[in-house]
Amino acid sequence: MIAIPKQQYKIEFLFPIAILGLSIYTLVYMLPPANVSQGLSTAVAVIGILGAVFYFMNNKLFVPLIFIWSLAQLLIIEYKAIDPETGYKVTKSIFDLRQGITVNAGFTLGVGSKSVYIGINFVSIIFLGLYMVQKYRLLLLERILRTMMFYPLREPLKGE
Repeated sequence: MIAIPKQQYKIEFLFPIAILGLSIYTLVYMLPPANVSQGLSTAVAVIGILGAVFYFMNNKLFVPLIFIWSLAQLLIIEYKAIDPETGYKVTKSIFDLRQGITVNAGFTLGVGSKSVYIGINFVSIIFLGLYMVQKYRLLLLERILRTMMFYPLREPLKGE
């Protein structure tokens, strides 16, 4: 059974919902995978869904899954060329595991009409920052619980 934490829509609560939504969008958009890059993107989407579900089940496994989901989207490599028949620029993804939203910047290396684009997805960097918030929130919660176990609240003595 999934237990939704009692929070008032804090970023720690909305982040797994965003992961779940983006991962489901990617699964719907990418199925069936046409190439290896789309197959890996589908696998990353499944990891994101599992991470969000584990978050709502209060399972600590959500932390590494969200980290993998966020880190996998960081690098983008694409091959760009001009189609000789039509004259249009054709882009082929070599390594692209983006999950829905992207804001990227990079550089292009090329000769003539063929080039390779290497970029960084800035949305993934934001996701990694939100992951760190989740991780430290979990560590703080564990520390508080551990302190409460070693120093339980004591009953006041009579006369105090």
